[in-house]
Amino acid sequence: MQPRMEFGVKSAAYRGMLQLEQYVRSSGIPSILLELIKIRASQINGCAFCIDMHTKDAKLNGETEQRIYALNAWRETLFFTPEERAVLAFTEGVTLIATHPVSDEIYDEVSRYFTPDEIANLLMAIVTINGWNRIAITTRMIPGSYEPQPLRDKKIVPDHVSQIPFVGWGIVFHITAILLFFIEGLGCAMGVWALKSLQRRESVL
Repeated sequence: MQPRMEFGVKSAAYRGMLQLEQYVRSSGIPSILLELIKIRASQINGCAFCIDMHTKDAKLNGETEQRIYALNAWRETLFFTPEERAVLAFTEGVTLIATHPVSDEIYDEVSRYFTPDEIANLLMAIVTINGWNRIAITTRMIPGSYEPQPLRDKKIVPDHVSQIPFVGWGIVFHITAILLFFIEGLGCAMGVWALKSLQRRESVL
């Protein structure tokens, strides 16, 4: 699969989506709950890129693999809190609005745990991930290509170092070996000189 187009920060439309994403991330929704919203909507929409991205992010935020694996069957498990279950039902209703819209029952349940302002933020989080799903699927973003920032920061070899050609490293190793050989030879010469000096001093005495 090949991407259909480059759709990134150079695009004003993309930057608009990023601003919406930044608002959602700063709105006070707990990170684990936010990732549950993103994963569940992405599962419904069949967005492989976003599922890959947000399962990685969820695990970095402390989410368990057990809950991630069971998310698409959350109603049949005891792994999720009542608040999370209310949000997941809300997420499904907003995402499937054409066929299974948000019922009064779903809205009343989420209202038990969240204020109107918090529900507004949850709604925008669901709207935003649905937008990202449609962007990723339409432009054919490649699943698996996303790497979370914390993992990039933990690289043992910095990018600017890892780009040194293999031949360059060979030269470095050869120079290091020569320097070590020179230092070792210098040490031996100093030892011989010290021994001869000691012998001359003893002969004088």
